[in-house]
Amino acid sequence: MEDLPVPMGDLLRTYFNSHWKIEWMYKGGYTTMKSDGYKVKFGTNKTSRKDLYTKTVDTMGFSHWDVAYKMWLESLRSPGQVIKYEGMAYHLDTKKTGFQTARMMTVVLDYQHVITLTVII
Repeated sequence: MEDLPVPMGDLLRTYFNSHWKIEWMYKGGYTTMKSDGYKVKFGTNKTSRKDLYTKTVDTMGFSHWDVAYKMWLESLRSPGQVIKYEGMAYHLDTKKTGFQTARMMTVVLDYQHVITLTVII
């Protein structure tokens, strides 16, 4: 958390006990770190297809498959701002749907280095 940009670190500290995921995109590479709760509720979303980016597979459980991707695109248009979405989602741990709130923030450090934080309550 200490290495995250200040606004992103503040958001993570505020919702640290929630389910969170941090994504780093750097020089064509993609790395994630997820809280244990995030993994249990939404899975690891790995794909064996090389032509399908992991970023497009994670739906955060929302019933509309494109919500997470649209949130990410909006967060790229508004770096450093919190993008919020509320809606019904499916949770792997309970095998039920429920209402949840997602917050996302992206920080663009340069054209090859992007960090995205997703927090789900």
